[in-house]
Amino acid sequence: MVSWRDVRDAYAVFLRCLQNSPAETEQYFKEFWGICEAIPIPSHLCSIIEAADAKKETILLDHGCGTGINVLYLYVLGYKSIVGIDLEYRIEMFRQINKFLIDQNITEKELLVSYDGANVPFDSDHFDLIYSTQVIEHLSDQDFDNYFREEHRLLKKGGIIVHEFPHRGMIFDGHLQTVLIHILPDLLLKKLLKMLGSRRHEIVGNGLYLRFYGEVRRNLLQSFTGFEDLTLNRLRQPVDLHDYEGSVPIRRMFSYCVRLPVFGALLASFVIRTIKARRA
Repeated sequence: MVSWRDVRDAYAVFLRCLQNSPAETEQYFKEFWGICEAIPIPSHLCSIIEAADAKKETILLDHGCGTGINVLYLYVLGYKSIVGIDLEYRIEMFRQINKFLIDQNITEKELLVSYDGANVPFDSDHFDLIYSTQVIEHLSDQDFDNYFREEHRLLKKGGIIVHEFPHRGMIFDGHLQTVLIHILPDLLLKKLLKMLGSRRHEIVGNGLYLRFYGEVRRNLLQSFTGFEDLTLNRLRQPVDLHDYEGSVPIRRMFSYCVRLPVFGALLASFVIRTIKARRA
């Protein structure tokens, strides 16, 4: 049975082959495409597809798309009016991917765009839906405020944002590999991590800016309306255990617990959050 892990692996091979012969790269991209069509929709993208109301004509922006894997996956699913943006250091990777896709007549336009991290190169009132997966925690305070201002500008009236992000209130943080101590202020957290011999102290306040959930929510409410927390709904989606890298018995127990009244909602407050809002 294929899973999102197979999608990631196939995409990684495709990226490595971009500088090789076109025939070899085309073969690996076809494998990637086939796996995308074969797997169930991964849980981290279910909320995005539901927000798009499964309308393939929805104009989407992946705001911080990384290597572009989510963009290409959604494109395979039929969302042809999608584009992803990320920082300028990805410009050469994006150039190669876009060239391949256009040369192979897969798309007529660039799907991946690099930018300066501040000014998104699209017109106002352009997108129906803007989303991100684990991007917000990498935004400095200045970038954090500008990020949502730009989204408000880019969205059509009534347009939707969906963001998935870790926060300080989680029990476990994957970036720092810590349990609970990431709740501490950055200065104390850096010192403690250094004392514990972890080099991950270097990214605190330097690429990693964990915030409390309430802070993100308050910021969004300044510009958006119809705020919804989709975390519990995401957690209650069927889990592809073939793609799960942790303890399967613990994940099964967790899947059962999040379905319990009250207790499920409590558990949802200690994991990665998924939120949705609209532009008024």
